[in-house]
Amino acid sequence: MTDVFHIVAGQEISGASFLLDPSMVQAYTSAVEESSPVYRDAMLVPPTAIAALGVRTILKELALPPGTLHAAQEMSMSRAVAAGEELSCAAKVTQSSQRRGWLFVVVEFSLADHGGKAVLDGRTTLMVPLQDS
Repeated sequence: MTDVFHIVAGQEISGASFLLDPSMVQAYTSAVEESSPVYRDAMLVPPTAIAALGVRTILKELALPPGTLHAAQEMSMSRAVAAGEELSCAAKVTQSSQRRGWLFVVVEFSLADHGGKAVLDGRTTLMVPLQDS
C-alpha cells in the first residue's frame, strides 16, 4: 500500500512563493504554441501557466506517489498577471475519499500577488493510487 493517508480533508498546504520568470513564461507559451500577441508583446502570463505553477506547488507539498492523475481543474482569474511578478500559493484539501483502489483528493487554492491580493482561485481534483504498481 502507498502511504497517502496523511492527506485529509481540512489539511492546510503551506504557502510557497514563486517568480513568474520571463524566460519560463516564454518557454511555456512556445511549448503550448500560444500565438496571441497579448502574451508575447505585453508579457502577460497565460492563466493556464499560472494555474499549472500553483498545482505544481501543491503536488510538491503533498508528496504524491507515481501514478497520481490530475483528473480535473477549475479556475477563476481576478486580473492579468505580468511576467516578473512573484505569487504565493495557499491551499486546503477540501475532500479526501477512497473509491475502488484510489484516493480522490480535491484541493482548493488561491494564488496571490506580493500585496496579498488574489489573482487566481482554483480547484483541482487528483486521483492517487492506493496500491503500488
